[in-house]
Amino acid sequence: MIPGLPDIKMLDAEALGGLLEDNLSPPEITSILVFGTNGAIFAYGSSLPTRQLRNLSATYGAAYTCYAKTASSGNLTGVNPASHPSSYVTAQSISLGDVGSIVFELDDLVAVVTRIADRVLLAAVGPSKLEPEGPTTQNGRSTKQALDGTDGPNGTPNSIQSDTTVRADAQLESQYEIDRTDDLARLSSLNLSASPAILLALESKSAALGRFLSQKLEDLESPEDF
Repeated sequence: MIPGLPDIKMLDAEALGGLLEDNLSPPEITSILVFGTNGAIFAYGSSLPTRQLRNLSATYGAAYTCYAKTASSGNLTGVNPASHPSSYVTAQSISLGDVGSIVFELDDLVAVVTRIADRVLLAAVGPSKLEPEGPTTQNGRSTKQALDGTDGPNGTPNSIQSDTTVRADAQLESQYEIDRTDDLARLSSLNLSASPAILLALESKSAALGRFLSQKLEDLESPEDF
């Protein structure tokens, strides 16, 4: 905090930018911005040109101010400037908490924008669609089972323990798939053309990083604190 100016706090933009770079996860998450609702960029992690980032932050800030809301219908609003605002859909997002957030889609980019402090926003940005991947093998699970000993003689302690572990893992995997299917359906209801899988990755990153930064900004007193 600056002496004599108790209401002004500072942050280390370079350290924050490094944190944002570390949280990129291409190909789904290619840029992360921390910026003001007026479009001023505080820090970013991205390979995009600075001018494009400024345009994005100004656009996201204006769209957030206009369309972010928390209502009984939800707290995550899908925004596409090519569509009329009356067609925008709001869905529930538990992970983003009780603050209003938006999904902003334009051209080949999509972003989840959420508030982390008063007039301070976080945007996780990625491509609307991913290029199709080539065929992949399915040998990982059988290899793991062999290494764990699940194919060993029946009745041995290792076999019994491994069988229990496999069943527990199968239950967790089944629940994960159920939750993921529900999340993809929820994000599909926003009526955007972006891939729901990408939206889910952006939403999850925005929620986790947003909570962390919100707490950090709340406690911030000097650049050394970050």
